[in-house]
Amino acid sequence: MEKPKIALIGVGRWGKKLAKELATEADLCYLVHGDSEDTKNWIKENFPNTKSSKDLDEVFKDSAIESVVIATPIKTHFEIALQALKLGKNVLLEKPGGENPEELDILIEEAKKRNLVLQIGYEFTFSQKLKEIQKEIEDRKIERISFVWEKWGTFETHPVVNLLVHEISIAKVLGLNNLEIIKYEETKGEHSPDKVWLEAKSGETEISFYIDRVSKDPKKLVTIEADGKKREWLSGEENLINAEIKSFVRSIQEKTPPFIDGQFAKEILETIEKIPYSKN
Repeated sequence: MEKPKIALIGVGRWGKKLAKELATEADLCYLVHGDSEDTKNWIKENFPNTKSSKDLDEVFKDSAIESVVIATPIKTHFEIALQALKLGKNVLLEKPGGENPEELDILIEEAKKRNLVLQIGYEFTFSQKLKEIQKEIEDRKIERISFVWEKWGTFETHPVVNLLVHEISIAKVLGLNNLEIIKYEETKGEHSPDKVWLEAKSGETEISFYIDRVSKDPKKLVTIEADGKKREWLSGEENLINAEIKSFVRSIQEKTPPFIDGQFAKEILETIEKIPYSKN
């Protein structure tokens, strides 16, 4: 089956990772970037034969490009994605997919109207290990689940919007929806905030989240207690970006709904709106 022609919009830290996987799974024919000399040099070194420009309109005017992957700052997600959909291009939009649920409502409707794929980039939901745990605990009650994510960096955006949303996406895949917020705390630091804690419930399931983005000892651990037995998923061994890209390409080729669609992302943003985190 022919690989879809795709443009990557945004070649920052995350976009560079996406570019390498897109090049293996799709026909990556365009890179849209900012004016950074480092980025331009990186493109010359890694993708010397791929068209690149800082002019987004060049991609939008190219009818041969049927799909775009958007890895730009969150505040730009809605405008770029809506323009792409209106021009008939499938969209893989980095999480969270917008600044509020209302933006996603509009994107969902536009994609539906034009019969296009709108996938949101929650790559941890593609973990094979997570799927194995999900199958193992099928029809069992989850008594408690805890999320611990310790890492260094990603300071541009509040950790609730940039990191905690990933943990909520994992909870959703496990069937834990409509979270009731019990308690939220965050600690101010050099990067303000440096750490966040969230206690929540989904039905009778107790859920705890802990994000530490100043740790020098990285770890992403999910611990699930069901029927008195603990199961753990320590993330890091799987190429989840590749799995996400493959899923997007398959949806385009087979004209099937994506695994993580706009509605899934909208529900995460609705949960985020319940959390009293500092927005400044």
